[in-house]
Amino acid sequence: MPLGEVLMRKTRLATISTNPSNVKARDKRKKAPSLAKLKKKLWKVFSLYIRRRDNYTCVTCGRKGSGSGIHGGHYIVARACGLDYYFSETNVHAQCYHCNINLSGNSHRYREFMVRQYGEKTLKDLETNYWKPCHWAPEDFEKKIAHYEALI
Repeated sequence: MPLGEVLMRKTRLATISTNPSNVKARDKRKKAPSLAKLKKKLWKVFSLYIRRRDNYTCVTCGRKGSGSGIHGGHYIVARACGLDYYFSETNVHAQCYHCNINLSGNSHRYREFMVRQYGEKTLKDLETNYWKPCHWAPEDFEKKIAHYEALI
């Protein structure tokens, strides 16, 4: 193909793709958020709900904090559990940065808190069922997001 023809085609394609009517058509088709984006958005509102619920106080050491100094810490670590436990109010509590990150959850003290708060039976259920797979549709994320936004 002669160089002149190649350049003409490229120019024509560039003109077509930047044509205002084509751009408007693309803008009207709003892409649905990915599951990863929905999970991130849910974590943001869920974590804020958890920290407020626990009065920005670390459940393992009692330290008060604010902002990024207090996390939503998982009893069953986040990478090991399915979405049902990742976003479980029983599995997630306020923890200070030191306990959650530096002490990897401060598991011994966290377990003591869990036994006091929920009892052995609930803790046993949590420890034996956390691995069960679950599948969430985008609507499931959106419902949870709306639920926790209403609570905060």
